[in-house]
Amino acid sequence: MRLNSFARRLLSDLHGNVIAISAGGLFAMVGGAGVGVDTVQWYLWKRQLQQAVDSGATAGALTLAQGGSFSNSADREL
Repeated sequence: MRLNSFARRLLSDLHGNVIAISAGGLFAMVGGAGVGVDTVQWYLWKRQLQQAVDSGATAGALTLAQGGSFSNSADREL
């Protein structure tokens, strides 16, 4: 019974609503910042992987242009 009356009083009370709304807004802001940081990190990883693939393709093309073959291009020192 005491819990029921406390819940009724709490729901009808208009004081302190700013704190509840601020807490919800803060939760959303921190969550949005987390998603933003993760998205930037995924984008950076994708760019680094693409740069590594492009470097490998360029090295292979230069080896073929210099008369080499793919079989000895990995053993060759620059």
